[in-house]
Amino acid sequence: MAYVIKKLTDPVALRVYLVATFVCLADILVDTLSVDQNMLKLHEAGETYRFFLYAIVHTEFSVKMLFCAATLFFIILTKDTMQKIGASKPFHAFQSRIRAIGA
Repeated sequence: MAYVIKKLTDPVALRVYLVATFVCLADILVDTLSVDQNMLKLHEAGETYRFFLYAIVHTEFSVKMLFCAATLFFIILTKDTMQKIGASKPFHAFQSRIRAIGA
């Protein structure tokens, strides 16, 4: 039981929870069905570009800055989490054992 609690409160696990929470909140705050309905020609690159350009131009400055900060935070957090997950996996030790057996 202590092992499970330790793994659930591991810093890497907490970062994964935070990323998952961020994605869920973004999905709740952004009405993706309305966005899809407003994008009539999703498969055309020009129409998609115009849609996002119009959305950005007609958004308040504070919302733009908040969106930029949240996106940057999400990218940094995700990158750090993926690096931590990759570093915590004993793949390299396992791979070196395989090479030693095969050599």
